[in-house]
Amino acid sequence: MAADIDLQAVHRCNPRNHPRPRAKCAILVSPRGVNSEIVAHRMKALIRALVFSLLISPFLDSLPVTAQSSRADTSQHKSEFVTVNGVKLNYLDWGGNGEAVLFLHGFPGSAHNFDDLAPTLADKFRVIGLTRRGHGQSEKIETGYEIENLVKDISQFLAHLKIDRVNLVGFSTGGDELTKFANTYPKRVIKLVYLEAAYDKTDLPTLEQLDPLVDPTSPEKFTRIEEAMMKMQDNFLPDYRKIKAPILSYYAIFEQHWALKPDTDAGLKKRAEEFMEKVVRPRQFKNIDQMKKQAPHAKIVVLRNTNHNFYRDPKLKGRVAAEVREFLLAK
Repeated sequence: MAADIDLQAVHRCNPRNHPRPRAKCAILVSPRGVNSEIVAHRMKALIRALVFSLLISPFLDSLPVTAQSSRADTSQHKSEFVTVNGVKLNYLDWGGNGEAVLFLHGFPGSAHNFDDLAPTLADKFRVIGLTRRGHGQSEKIETGYEIENLVKDISQFLAHLKIDRVNLVGFSTGGDELTKFANTYPKRVIKLVYLEAAYDKTDLPTLEQLDPLVDPTSPEKFTRIEEAMMKMQDNFLPDYRKIKAPILSYYAIFEQHWALKPDTDAGLKKRAEEFMEKVVRPRQFKNIDQMKKQAPHAKIVVLRNTNHNFYRDPKLKGRVAAEVREFLLAK
């Protein structure tokens, strides 16, 4: 079986990671934008990624597995399928004993996003990764992407595996599912780990309109699954106030605009830098403050000079794996 493509370069360009995954930039073509069918809902102006990838704040799932793959899958796991809540889902099982750890990917993406991180826990935990409906090898059903139903998928999946309580680790959009699950089933959650995943995304349409590198004049079609996922993100307002489980939350501060290219006009580059300084980074710190205020027990880690998919960054992945392990093992 092949694993998801590993595109460090594409990550830098993808707005679905920063702030949402619809970008083509540096190594790709010029920006595209609004889906004319849903203009009233949002300005989908961000340039869409040529290919989706793990590094792209989980956006690879909507592609066929063959299109998502460019390297051998060497991670030691079993790939299984289960039908719950009316949909056939793919999951990866890295084995192990002890408390269960469930990894939830971003958008797009798949459980393969965690091929490097998940095995580091298998000597102490039962480690599994679920691929969301419509993503990866899971069934490409076009309905059921409301956050309540996505959490229902997770709940029934865990029940199928006879897992009563679980540690949840979520990347990017997977954090919405973490938050909703923890609020819906508080007694079933042991601990939560947010990997660049604790963000209020309801302001993304406004951010897109402010982005100087977005061209809203060239329409692009999105699949119904993509539209449904983006609608879910835009409508979900995270609330951490009732979450009592221990929390570890990572934030990777964006140092430069993801869609900058070497030949970007100097004036446009300056406007992009101002956009990052005055809009994007303040938004990130606002979300950090929300976590601090609503969940004062949370451990927050702020990272610089990395990217949205920091847990796969060669400079950081060993440190992150050790920190996540220490956090989950702590009594």
